[in-house]
Amino acid sequence: MSGTVAEAARLLLRAGKNVLLVGPPGTGKTTLAAELAEEFTGAGPVLVTGSGDLSSTDLLYRLAPGAGEGWRLELGGLAASVLASWARTAFMLPPRWVLLDELNRMNAETVLGPLFSAVDLAARPRITVVPGWLARRVLEDKELLEDVATLSGLQAEETRKGLMEALEAARGKGLDGLPLPLWWRSVATVNTVDRSHLFSLGFALLRRFPPLTVPGPLRRVEPRLGAPKGRGEALGREAWREICRRAVRELTGPDRVLLPEPPLLLAPEGLVDEVLGALEQVFEALGFVVEGLSHVGVDIGYAQLVDSCKLAVAGYLERGGIAADLVADVAAASLLLPQLGAVAAAIKTEMLLQGSSARRARAQALLKRIRELFGEHSFSALYAEALGLELGVPLHD
Repeated sequence: MSGTVAEAARLLLRAGKNVLLVGPPGTGKTTLAAELAEEFTGAGPVLVTGSGDLSSTDLLYRLAPGAGEGWRLELGGLAASVLASWARTAFMLPPRWVLLDELNRMNAETVLGPLFSAVDLAARPRITVVPGWLARRVLEDKELLEDVATLSGLQAEETRKGLMEALEAARGKGLDGLPLPLWWRSVATVNTVDRSHLFSLGFALLRRFPPLTVPGPLRRVEPRLGAPKGRGEALGREAWREICRRAVRELTGPDRVLLPEPPLLLAPEGLVDEVLGALEQVFEALGFVVEGLSHVGVDIGYAQLVDSCKLAVAGYLERGGIAADLVADVAAASLLLPQLGAVAAAIKTEMLLQGSSARRARAQALLKRIRELFGEHSFSALYAEALGLELGVPLHD
């Protein structure tokens, strides 16, 4: 697998996002997901495999037949991960992440819907994920406590101590239960044998789990950022400055997550200036993409722009810096272009009823310009190609 894919995934994770690895079978998506968790936390992820009957409750707990005639409570993968993570945190250990494998096999919107707000970094400390009654049940049940201790790599009494401290801290913030730790992440996979799996996912999910294409062995990823033909005038330097101020506050404040230490301790405003200066070409390209999407009828929200700035900050602070080509390409392909899927249904309807669509022509022109801007071997080109097939617009003459 291309090292560029892993580097792009690391960039998204450092910028506070989860990651959705998208590609055909056998491209190493699950292996990469496990390797990323091991790399960042020193421990493998808790595996949750998608299935048609999986529910949001199953992520927390389920009832299984006991040794006698009764039923035994079992922890779901999400609850086990969160509980083990908080127990480890008490001993200055990183959390246990979750691998959501074969997301396309579950009703993702229904199963993950309750998590949508909870995974946002700014909202995490305020939202309970593991309810208090379930956490207390673990403290009272020797077998459940042993299960969590095994995941956490701690002794049972150490695990109990860590969970009690976490529950007490959460109670002090008005929560009856445990939120997601700030360092917690999930890496998910989607099999694209049927391309429609990806484009059936809602935008609330895709914003929390930005898609990252994992190409087959005959496709390489080497983004080469060129100069846009025209400028995105709607987003000038001052607009980006205000957006990046928020991004820097969220990434480098008291709850900063996963970022490497900056070589110099910069004031937030100084860091904003340095990022804007060093990555001017990135923001110019992203402004061009945002303006192009607007012409097709897709309005990009403030949150996607802040997330794009977070990628830029994460890339800038990485040791040696991440190449501007890759930063811009990942931001465009994973954060901005997925929004174009919102007009797919409208374009198909216009073609069906009218036999033509001006929006379709504008989308085709934009996707061709995207491929030219980031290069034929970029993540953006790969995603544009998939979007072109979904929209029925050929990108190759």
